[in-house]
Amino acid sequence: MLIGYCRSDPVEYKWRKQMFIVVFIHLVLWAICWIFAYAVRVRKVTPTHHDLPAPGTAGNGATTTTTGNNTAAHSRFIGAENAERVARMTFILALASTFMVSDLPYNNSRATAGLLWAFMALSVIHVAAVIFTRHAYFPLGFGILTFAIPIVIFALAFRSTALPYNAMV
Repeated sequence: MLIGYCRSDPVEYKWRKQMFIVVFIHLVLWAICWIFAYAVRVRKVTPTHHDLPAPGTAGNGATTTTTGNNTAAHSRFIGAENAERVARMTFILALASTFMVSDLPYNNSRATAGLLWAFMALSVIHVAAVIFTRHAYFPLGFGILTFAIPIVIFALAFRSTALPYNAMV
């Protein structure tokens, strides 16, 4: 959208503002998941004092390399890296939904804003399910819903009942 561009149709900016608030919340969720995944990844590869060899055990000038085997943190948050990927995907879907609805002539409505808020709540539950469950099909159910809601929002962006029949002429 260009700066200074004025739309000729009446726009309810409160619903657009609501949708961009949801996009911002998704961005914060993605940032938190990224930091969490980074911390888990660093903790998995950083050796602890239990993993280091005893002094003088690597004789003959040989160097020993150790990789951290911190299985407690790894097994506890096994889905941290997947959660970051899910949070990134939901952010992109929320951003695409918001721009798609905002820039088409049928515009934002209470329905699209409400669906995006429901999508945000589902995204948070989906990220938590990926982090804390090890079942393969439980997050899959959330994934199906995660794609279904933006498809409905995209469909509402192309609805033809928002404007009168002769408004497009």
